[in-house]
Amino acid sequence: YHSDNDDPYGSSSRYSHHQVLLKRLSYGLLFLVCSVYTVAISRGHQPRVHAPHHSHDHTIPTLLGVRHHDHDTFVNALHSKLYDAMKAATYRGMAKKRLYAFDTYGQSLRSAGGGDINAAATPKITVDRGSVSFGSPLAVTWNGHRFDKLGYSHPLDDRDVIALYCPADEANPRKFRDAARLMEARRTTAHLLEVENGETLDTVPDNQWRIGSFPTVREETCEFRLWLRSDHREKSTGEHSYSLA
Repeated sequence: YHSDNDDPYGSSSRYSHHQVLLKRLSYGLLFLVCSVYTVAISRGHQPRVHAPHHSHDHTIPTLLGVRHHDHDTFVNALHSKLYDAMKAATYRGMAKKRLYAFDTYGQSLRSAGGGDINAAATPKITVDRGSVSFGSPLAVTWNGHRFDKLGYSHPLDDRDVIALYCPADEANPRKFRDAARLMEARRTTAHLLEVENGETLDTVPDNQWRIGSFPTVREETCEFRLWLRSDHREKSTGEHSYSLA
């Protein structure tokens, strides 16, 4: 049997031992806190790296599936420079005759207005049928030349525009349902023929816009109009004007 009371140094020895343990624990805790603080500071000086943001541009094709002239992708109906330009443009020649109206419910072809477009060189467009069912193919062909102020003829400009209007007698030229420059119409035709018929660019007509599937529209009649783009901008709007062929 041994009692601490019998050892005059027993209590002081335990007390010293406890003090040593407390000091060691204090030093260890202090070291841990300093280490965490140092890491936090060093990380605070590191440049922040953000995860890359991937923006997905969801393209909404136009009503007739127009494609870009320089690459084989759809024109985005929500971000079309041509749409914006045509909505701000000045239009001339609305009284001319238009022979490219067609019905969308199998009725007979109707012309709109009067005028002389018999000259072979006069710019004009035609469709390959007088009526079309929804989902049926349709071909729009353009011919003719442009004439300058001196009377000299020039080929139609690739920036001239074919626009679809429904109904056929739509009076506001800015209310088009779809539109394509000639170079875009040509690219759209090339894609259609390459995919469906395996044809090459050498065999694709350079004056035709082929529409593989005519869309569903509510109106009973539609028409295409050929707009000749002016080389000069209007002083009032800063935009190019369009004249009806």
